[in-house]
Amino acid sequence: YQYNVTNDSETTSKFITKRIDLAEDLDAEDMRVILTAYKPKDTDIKVYIRPQNVYDAAAFDTIPWIELELYKGINMFTSASNEEDYREYEWKLADANKDSNDALTYTSTGGTHVGYRKFAIKIEMISNDISKSSLVKDMRALALT
Repeated sequence: YQYNVTNDSETTSKFITKRIDLAEDLDAEDMRVILTAYKPKDTDIKVYIRPQNVYDAAAFDTIPWIELELYKGINMFTSASNEEDYREYEWKLADANKDSNDALTYTSTGGTHVGYRKFAIKIEMISNDISKSSLVKDMRALALT
């Protein structure tokens, strides 16, 4: 394997989960992603969700990614000299991607939708220096109703 870590979302390596299908009648309206990660100063980790509502007829792969916002662990960095210095970071859906009832809303070729039953998560490591990169030890994603 070869991984490219850059400061550009278009060219940096990505980890994308398989599509997750929630059980019938367990549609979600919000998302939390928790990563245990090594994140030295001058690096970043970006997390995205690709949601699909049960009534969205668009092909799953055509639905745009929605960037989540880091809200636990802002300005928290790990030791640059100790790659075992893992910390916990948490991302949530930005208010700009919610409706007035705090439910995820998105627009695809199938229209505008609220909530989702299917989703995937994308993680990107961002760095200006290839010798200094973030590492992710584990990921937990919580689809919230």
